[in-house]
Amino acid sequence: MTDSVPTFGARFYDKEKQDLGRATRIATRVPRNGSTLTTVDVVGAEPALARALGILDHAALRIHCEDEARTCYVFRWASGYGNGAEVRIQGVLEPRTGRELEGWTPRTSATPAPRAEARPDRPVAPVSSWLMGRPKRPW
Repeated sequence: MTDSVPTFGARFYDKEKQDLGRATRIATRVPRNGSTLTTVDVVGAEPALARALGILDHAALRIHCEDEARTCYVFRWASGYGNGAEVRIQGVLEPRTGRELEGWTPRTSATPAPRAEARPDRPVAPVSSWLMGRPKRPW
């Protein structure tokens, strides 16, 4: 059995520093002596986050907690699975140094490049009529 720690909200990041989303509440279970696995119960996850965590399989993961101490969990590897309305993550944490947040900034989402608009000096090639509205052949 494990002891539960107080709950709070958190943001999740993958190894490329991409923001996976936010959960309204997480509960960390402190491992008993001799165990190397840490368990985190995630409740109120955004749908995209719940999907990403549910298929997590031995992947690096960062959790930035929204508590007063700004706790940060850095998983060397973590696996996740659905547990009813919540997601449970189990994995091995990196050794704590107290400097997990130093120099760490999440990657900003890249804005897509503006689409090239049709230029009036270049004619647009017509689309063949056989491409429009005809079903594809099965072969």
